[in-house]
Amino acid sequence: MTVPVPAHPRDLRRLVAAGEWTAPTAGILDDYQQANLLVVPSAAADDFAEYCRRNPEVCPLLARTAPGNPELTYDNCTVDIRTMLPRYRVWQHDTLVAEPTDLIAYWRDDAVAFALGCSHTSPPYGAHMLAKPMRRSASMSGWIRLRVASIQPARRLWRHWRY
Repeated sequence: MTVPVPAHPRDLRRLVAAGEWTAPTAGILDDYQQANLLVVPSAAADDFAEYCRRNPEVCPLLARTAPGNPELTYDNCTVDIRTMLPRYRVWQHDTLVAEPTDLIAYWRDDAVAFALGCSHTSPPYGAHMLAKPMRRSASMSGWIRLRVASIQPARRLWRHWRY
């Protein structure tokens, strides 16, 4: 059965919650803010937030959860980020280990989630990217806008990510 493309974010969230939408969201709902998700241990959260603050074009921080709290709020919308995205990529020790449709089994008491604005979405973070160079995506059948950070992450941040 083919699922019709949702016309509104609440329709997409309903489809995701029902397990009916597991495809990428790039190219749909472009008039609405979309985000990428990054989850780190709480020991690395402040360092990552500082990296985002220093690199707003590369990592535009939209929202952040408290340690262990899976509910993320942005623009008057609260979602449980463990279950409200169509698919996740779980990395451990620099290796992709799973692509589950929820994070229930992976969620930790010290997990902190960050929502980062993405380049194919509406303002405030989409419009400024429209004038930026585009590169061919290796994982998608289209062009995406990429930014290269001019600020290296602090060593203490890398230490947390390589546990």
